[in-house]
Amino acid sequence: DRRKFCNYGHGRSEDSRPGYLVGLRLGDPCAIEPPPQEPFSLGMLQQGYFPPSSARPTSAFANTDEASPVATLLSTQLPLLDVKTCTRDFFEIVTRETLPDEHAWATVQRMVDLVCGCARGGALVVIAAQGAFEEAFGESMLQEDGDNQTAVVRTSDGGYMTGRLRGIPVSHPGFAKAFQDFTERTDTDRWPESHPDEAARGQPKDGAFLISFSGYRVKCAAKILGLCPPMAWHGVGTKHEAALACAWALHGSVVLVRSDGGTVHGIWRRGNTACVHRIIFEQGAACGSDGEAAVGSGLDSSDNSDVSGDEVAGLLSCICVEV
Repeated sequence: DRRKFCNYGHGRSEDSRPGYLVGLRLGDPCAIEPPPQEPFSLGMLQQGYFPPSSARPTSAFANTDEASPVATLLSTQLPLLDVKTCTRDFFEIVTRETLPDEHAWATVQRMVDLVCGCARGGALVVIAAQGAFEEAFGESMLQEDGDNQTAVVRTSDGGYMTGRLRGIPVSHPGFAKAFQDFTERTDTDRWPESHPDEAARGQPKDGAFLISFSGYRVKCAAKILGLCPPMAWHGVGTKHEAALACAWALHGSVVLVRSDGGTVHGIWRRGNTACVHRIIFEQGAACGSDGEAAVGSGLDSSDNSDVSGDEVAGLLSCICVEV
């Protein structure tokens, strides 16, 4: 009987003193850091110990200058990703070994042209076989609900870019022009309300380009949900994490991701290894007025400042990170 440990000093016999035993059970363990607590002892209970009212804030958000009593959710622990640096030529050579045929390689080369030379801002491009997309995203490839799918893909713009590029190969100047327009930043990250195409007005300029090895778009302005990266990529945002997750989940895929600052990374999976390389290319290359990409390969003098001699020597072999 826990009541015999309680001595409230009210003059009542111990048999008549009320006692309570409260137990809490968590159904599932969770990685939550508990808030700081005062040391507890049985003596405090016997003395009827309670913190003074002045020490108890009126709400969890009171006294904002002090540490919040709200628990902190711990970050998921993943192995760290080791990112390498390579030239564009090297990237095309090593990815060629993973591709099924010359047509797929030509599609990857063309998308490298567009990401490096035509994009005017951030971009995410996933290149894979049609079957790989269907295997990863299932029925959500054909419909916009995907409620019962572990991983889903949805358009962010109501299907505008997907419809605009229907039947247009990546080698066509019209594809390059649309890609350039999509990646051009605006104050609102949306198509302007004055855009000639009414269907584009006010739509978000956000999401990935999913390209099949055949050279045609599968989906554009796509939000990719439910895929988890196998490693922690420090110093980047959700777009790069999504790129890594796609390369890991989509069999035989090649993923290109460009930051708003112009840095381009190429990602692919080889067995149980995740290969991530920063691609060094000529910054002066750009799309022409007709949308054609004119991109050169090799190291640009402006990029040599942060590429060491050891890194350049290491380009002779593909260094991947095993998971």
